Amino acid sequence: MVLQLYYTKGEQQLSLNMAQVTLRLDKSCADFKFLKENLWGDV
Repeated sequence: MVLQLYYTKGEQQLSLNMAQVTLRLDKSCADFKFLKENLWGDV
């Protein structure tokens, strides 16, 4: 995931800002069930 890549490379503020924008644009990204079914798969 792109945000995790930025976060682990030391760009924590950038990744947090991107996450906030993502949640404002698409509320489904805050839903754990949606994330697991559509993005994460079986983690």
